[in-house]
Amino acid sequence: MMNLLLLNILGLFLNCHSGHAPAKNAGTVFTVNGIDTAALVKKIRADFTAVNAKQASYKKKTVNAPGFSAEGGEVTSYHRKSDLVKIHAVFYGETGKVETDYYFNPDGLFFQYNKETFYDKPIYVKGFKVKKTAENRYYFYKKTLIRWLDGTKVKVVTPKGFKEKERAIHDDVKDMQDVLHGDYKN
Repeated sequence: MMNLLLLNILGLFLNCHSGHAPAKNAGTVFTVNGIDTAALVKKIRADFTAVNAKQASYKKKTVNAPGFSAEGGEVTSYHRKSDLVKIHAVFYGETGKVETDYYFNPDGLFFQYNKETFYDKPIYVKGFKVKKTAENRYYFYKKTLIRWLDGTKVKVVTPKGFKEKERAIHDDVKDMQDVLHGDYKN
């Protein structure tokens, strides 16, 4: 499982830097099950903004997550009453870190935000600085990936690639939930 997560992180890194151009039809109205994805994305943005605005009022649980990265990490869950609304995971490496936020509603995962930070030298070398960052946003409707933004551009991948990313993200969610429950096995 740990190797799978590391491969997913590596794959995400490679996908972030693969040089895909924005979709030629990015302004086109796309539908999922007859529903306008632009409207869905607008609602999803409002929903994760609302979660973040109320985050301080949620019950919080943080656990260490050793073994996911070279320099360790931690996973934090946020619950509204008994409902999981957010997971924040951060994993550190010698030359960077990966932070991922997963957002949930009654249908399950509805949004994931991923930010990778790359340093100009290892963290144990005095004076290291942030060299660059890469961000990806994944929008879900009823557990189905409906939009993938690489930075601010719509990610262009094959339908198979889209499904593979969707599956990898759901696998990562399971791993993070297992870490939080103490059930994760390296």
